[in-house]
This record gives sequence, C-alpha cells and structure tokens, in this order.
Amino acid sequence: MGAVTGFIFFHNTPTVQAQISITQDFFPSQNFSKPAAGLSDTKIQLRAVSISVALPLVFSEGRTVLTNQIYYRRRDFSYKGFPGSNPSINDIHDLNYTFTLQHGLSEKWALLAIITPGLASEFEASLSADDFNFQVVTAFIRQFSPQFPFGFGAVYSTQFGEPIPLPVLAINWNNGENLRWDTILPVRSEFWYTPTPKLDG
Repeated sequence: MGAVTGFIFFHNTPTVQAQISITQDFFPSQNFSKPAAGLSDTKIQLRAVSISVALPLVFSEGRTVLTNQIYYRRRDFSYKGFPGSNPSINDIHDLNYTFTLQHGLSEKWALLAIITPGLASEFEASLSADDFNFQVVTAFIRQFSPQFPFGFGAVYSTQFGEPIPLPVLAINWNNGENLRWDTILPVRSEFWYTPTPKLDG
C-alpha cells in the first residue's frame, strides 16, 4: 500500500493547501522470520524512498473535501548469505493514484470514501495483470468528541491476497496538542508526533 492519505472532519475545517511529502526508510539486515530450507543464515536489507503530492479541494464551506494524490516509492533490496546467486529482485517501483472524498453528513456524522488504483513492478519485463492493484474503502465516521472520531465501513482490495470485502474500523485520535493516531484497520495505521506547532502540516 502506498497511499498515506489521512482523514479529517468537518468542524472548523481550516484552509487546506497542496501537500508534498518525501520520506526515506532504512531497514537493517534481518533474517527471514520463517526461513525455508537452506535460508536460515540469509539476511535481507531494505532501503526505500517515497514521494507523494496531494491536492485537497474544499467545497461547501469545508463540508466536502476532495483530495487527489500521486504516490511513488522505490524499494531497493540487498542480500547477505544467500545460497547460490542472489534473487533477481533488486528493486521494486510502486506508483498509485488516490482519490479521497470526505463529506460531512451532519454535525456528528461524515462519509469517507477512498479509491486507489496502482501498480508495483520491477519494470524488467512487460507489465502483466499481476502488476496492477486496486483498493476501495468506504466508512461512516461519528464525531464523539473533537479528539475522538470513530467509524466503521468496508474495504475491497487486491493487496491482501484473495480480493474479498473486509470490514474496517476508522479511528482518528488526538490529544489536542502534539499527538495524533490515524488508522483504518486493516488498511493502514499512522502515529504522528509534532514537536512544535510550526511543523504541523
């Protein structure tokens, strides 16, 4: 999953602007959690860099927000102790587009809908149907308090194996200051800490 679009709610919605995010991840060499025969000493190291550009559009005095997001990630793999020659997978490129609709139904309830088509490939050969993926999420969110919106819905995704609808829980918690937890289980979960208000995008 590439998209990292969060969800917001519709009470005193601030003016939103285009958002650009660049991240770099490094995972040191690790063994397989359940290695196959002959791979008990094999280790894999991962480096990843990603960039996303999102443009929110606000309508109806903040009651409706449409967000268009483009996301790209490159993952580079390196191997240690692999028996014989290393696997042919050296890097994988992920590219997807996410359309997000957030619409306030009332003072307490909001609708969230996310559609994400994308692809993941090494681009070493012609693209096939297996390189493409698709995900759609819908959820109804209730604002229990300014710090705790909670909701439920469903997701249909080809990213979890067999593409069947699954239930989801949507939680957006904050402590009113510098901590925030955005999650749509089992799609994604993000925890944010802002050391100063000047860094809060």
